[in-house]
Amino acid sequence: MVTRHRRRLPGGQPGGQPAPRTRAARERRARRTPLRGGRPRRLRLAEALSRPGEHRRMSTRVLIVEDEPMIGRILTEKLTREGYAVTRAASIEELTAHLPSTDIALVDATLDGDGIDAMLGLARAGVRPRAGWFAMLENRAAEDGGRAVRAGAAGVILKPFKPTAVAAKVATLLAAAPA
Repeated sequence: MVTRHRRRLPGGQPGGQPAPRTRAARERRARRTPLRGGRPRRLRLAEALSRPGEHRRMSTRVLIVEDEPMIGRILTEKLTREGYAVTRAASIEELTAHLPSTDIALVDATLDGDGIDAMLGLARAGVRPRAGWFAMLENRAAEDGGRAVRAGAAGVILKPFKPTAVAAKVATLLAAAPA
């Protein structure tokens, strides 16, 4: 009969990863649960609200103006998971209707007509999102980025994009906006 021995790693733990050496690493490891494959546990609502800025994020209204349903759905799912209240619009008429009650807008520049011109016209009329807006442009139409910034956009999001990067831009704009 052959006896199998478990290999011990530095730190005295059998198999797996060595024991964390720093206090921060030990705390990170303690927050993980073995039932979730070592992934960090999800925060409960009370914990999320106790973090600075989380309450503000949960009450932020984001308007996504996109005529391509797939892109609109992906952005809606990501920003909703991040804790934002998301409204979708597919035309300039819907943009005009929803914009006064919006904190941040993501506007496709290639809407029916021109999304940048529509935002410029609304800004001249005194209608704009509270924190600001981003222009979403096709990569081949990147020269419209300067026109969007001159029209009042806080920045430009080039397609194709990663939803995580868009969520980070929205969070940055929200943090820079006056409370």
